[in-house]
Amino acid sequence: MIPLNNLFFSIVIPTCDRPHLLKSTLKAALSVDYDNYEVVVSDNYSTPETYEVVKSLENHKVRYFRASHRLNMADNWQFAYQQAKGDYIIILGDDDGITKAALKRASQIIQRTNVEL
Repeated sequence: MIPLNNLFFSIVIPTCDRPHLLKSTLKAALSVDYDNYEVVVSDNYSTPETYEVVKSLENHKVRYFRASHRLNMADNWQFAYQQAKGDYIIILGDDDGITKAALKRASQIIQRTNVEL
């Protein structure tokens, strides 16, 4: 059994020109009560404000990727997914939140059930 906090999660956030929403979502993602995770922001060719929101947080857990041109939603989500390094990936909308216990709880369930997802 892998010790708790050794499962590596990616919280993937696809976004497009909604920096005012992204900021709250990023703050929620960065407040989870778990150590071993990254946050991947997939910017679908937004205006510079999106990057400024990410940069302003100055957090090493956040990795930012910007598409070279505007993608349809499905392709942006696929682009986002491809950037993730986690053993497990959670896709979080740029207007969504996540509870502080989400990753810890997911880790416990995965380890208890020994489920392959």
